[in-house]
Amino acid sequence: MHDQLTPSACNLSTPYKPTALYYESADSLEYTRQDIPAVYRRVDGILTLVFSMRDRDDLIGFQIKGFKNFYLKDREQFGGDFLSLVGVLERIFTEQGGQLVDEYRREAYDRARKIALEDSVELHDLPKIAVQ
Repeated sequence: MHDQLTPSACNLSTPYKPTALYYESADSLEYTRQDIPAVYRRVDGILTLVFSMRDRDDLIGFQIKGFKNFYLKDREQFGGDFLSLVGVLERIFTEQGGQLVDEYRREAYDRARKIALEDSVELHDLPKIAVQ
């Protein structure tokens, strides 16, 4: 198993590179700006915000649960080799629109979208889904 890892994955001195990751077994997508201890604060059944453990007001990332559902709906639209998470968060926000009357939830989605926009977050390892 060790020889399947890239040399940089085994080198703990390699600088952290923020990357959006899709975890198939959990059907969740995660992005964090910094490799630091974090606290996860669930907003609802879809969105979780990731805060710095040192400063719990410092938002450093987000997690989207049930990601495959949103990806499948617009698979043709997304096309290409990558997926902009700004578009995904906007689609979720639009679909949840009527349910986002709670100011905290609305602000949480906006903050996650802002991180995705500022960092130009893209998912490059798109889920492999068999066409039915």
